[in-house]
Amino acid sequence: MRQATEEMHYAVREAAWRKEQGIAEVQVPRGQRAFQVCAGCHALDAERTGPSVREIQRLYAGNAAGIATWAKAPGRKRTNFAPMPAFAHQREGDLRAAAEFMLEMGQASDSKAGP
Repeated sequence: MRQATEEMHYAVREAAWRKEQGIAEVQVPRGQRAFQVCAGCHALDAERTGPSVREIQRLYAGNAAGIATWAKAPGRKRTNFAPMPAFAHQREGDLRAAAEFMLEMGQASDSKAGP
C-alpha cells in the first residue's frame, strides 16, 4: 500500500511538471502498460526467459482469463525455461488487460503482411 501511494504521489508530481513544461501526455493503453511487466521475459517472436508471445497466443487463443489465471499462480510447464514467478500481487484488471494485449500483439503487422 505504501509503495502504491508513493507511486501515485510521484505520478501526480510528474504530471504537474509535464503540464508546466508544456509536454503533452501520451496515453498508452492499459494493456500495453501492464504488459511491460511481462516484456522482460516474453517477446513477440523470440524466446527470452519465458516462451514467446506467439506461443502463448497459440496456447491461450481467445482465453485472456486463462493467461491472467496462470500469471497469478503459475506452475512449471517446461524444464527448458525458468519457472514463472507468481503475479498474484498485480491487480486483476491489469493482468486481464496485459493478457488481452498479448493476444492482440502482432495482429496489425500480420494483417499487413498478407497471405
